[in-house]
Amino acid sequence: MGVAVSRSLECGIVDVNRVSERMMMVKIALGKVVLNIVSVYAPQVGRPLVEKEDFYNKLDGVLSGIREDERVVLCGDFNGHVGEQVEGFEGVHGGKGFGTRNEEGEMLLEFADSRSLVISNTWFDKEETKKVSYESGGARTVVDYVLVRKSERANVLDVKVIPSEPCILQHKLMVCQVRVREQVRKRRGTFVSKCKVWRFESAEAQKEFGAIVQARDRTRDRSGGSVEKVWKEFRDCLVDGANEVCGRTKGPPQYKESWLRNEEVAAAVREKRRMYLKMKESKKGDDKQRVHEDSLAYSRSKNTC
Repeated sequence: MGVAVSRSLECGIVDVNRVSERMMMVKIALGKVVLNIVSVYAPQVGRPLVEKEDFYNKLDGVLSGIREDERVVLCGDFNGHVGEQVEGFEGVHGGKGFGTRNEEGEMLLEFADSRSLVISNTWFDKEETKKVSYESGGARTVVDYVLVRKSERANVLDVKVIPSEPCILQHKLMVCQVRVREQVRKRRGTFVSKCKVWRFESAEAQKEFGAIVQARDRTRDRSGGSVEKVWKEFRDCLVDGANEVCGRTKGPPQYKESWLRNEEVAAAVREKRRMYLKMKESKKGDDKQRVHEDSLAYSRSKNTC
């Protein structure tokens, strides 16, 4: 087995694991993304079943050692035919394969299903010349595949065979285009309750708040103390009064609060839009004076907003 890596990625090679003569893995760091390329050569048709099972057991061990937050591309000659039809492997087989499934192809599909992988070749509409990866003695079939995790299938942009570039006499060169990018998951922040201060817009709330602050001020201990103590009592008086009058939020809002956008602001925005349309309409004519006046009016309406 062998994996050829571009010189531009040479410094990003983290590890090379030569598992056996049929399997190897190269770990490459691409920025903050770690890409694991696993290249395999499965036992040929006619080899003992125990040898094929041992191959998939070793491959399972290799994939088990890859972290969930790392990317995986499993590719190579699997010496099996997954066929054209899905037949019980929905989500693994895309239904756009080639030929008839055989026992080795069944083993590959079962392994992919157990590891939540998809066979990328079968998810793209291609003409036969761009599907067939092996030709010998008049026989045409597909034995080479590229597998990725189900969660990463959307990052596979294309898989195709280049018929004019044979790697060896029978096999054709297969190209897989994969988008490798960092997946940033926004963490959900912890909810922090807030005082509903927008309720102070009403005169009743303002009056009630003033009465509470005055009542607490009359009962406040005036025997003295440090500046910090006086400030803390004053702050607690205001905060407690605001919470009592306005209340506090109990959870994330279903819709974002827009209490700053009152009717006065909305009216100014409507006027700005009206003046913009008026200016746009005047520019269609030849009256330069009108265009100038409407432009000034639109500028004034923008400043008002």
